[in-house]
Amino acid sequence: MNAAPGLAAVQTTANSGFQNIISFGNHFGDYVVLENVEEVCESGHVPSHIRCPSYAKTGHPLDGPRVPEVKAEWQVEAMRDSCHLARSIMNTVGETIQAGMTTEDIDALVHKRVIESGAYPSPLNYRGFPKSVCTSVNNVACHGIPNKRRLVDGDIVSVDITVFSNGYHGDCCETYLIGNVDEAGKHLVNAARRCRDEAIAICRPGVPFSDIDNDYPGTMEEGMTFTIEPIVAQGSERLSF
Repeated sequence: MNAAPGLAAVQTTANSGFQNIISFGNHFGDYVVLENVEEVCESGHVPSHIRCPSYAKTGHPLDGPRVPEVKAEWQVEAMRDSCHLARSIMNTVGETIQAGMTTEDIDALVHKRVIESGAYPSPLNYRGFPKSVCTSVNNVACHGIPNKRRLVDGDIVSVDITVFSNGYHGDCCETYLIGNVDEAGKHLVNAARRCRDEAIAICRPGVPFSDIDNDYPGTMEEGMTFTIEPIVAQGSERLSF
């Protein structure tokens, strides 16, 4: 889940309850707007015994399938294991994250846990991305690069963890409230969480992908895997990725 105020947009939906989820009058959250990127430290080291994805050295991923892939049960199980690993690392972040930490500290924690688990941090060098996790603070919609800026009271930060394990990526994202976030900020994060949960609830074989609130063609089939990460904004539709 990614709740990034100020610089993202969400499409309207046929779900009659949607406006009730996102409506909060004309009130916007009170948070620090990030304009400049702080200093970014060197990437973490990956031991030679770790199995790496195709782009680890080149930065260029192989072309993906042109249509949604229907996976065999063993492939689904492999992906499920990767997702469980990503979630366990996210739980550690949730127990640790607080004001005073830098997003660089979060990156170091995630990198260490992923490597200790014998996996590869999927964001690292994906199309040149320099770190092992995405940390998107306040007005940054997604794919924020960890740096030396310290988290402060009132920040909203999304942590997006993906691991490559046994040949499959497992992905999850969680948005955290740092210290005393105002009611508008809390509402924003809760709206994004409810959008995610309601989208997940409709997923089953035969359901059109467009029912999740996009225009992707086709219908869901047993054995398909995909992520659902709503980005909900307060304010402008301008994007910062």
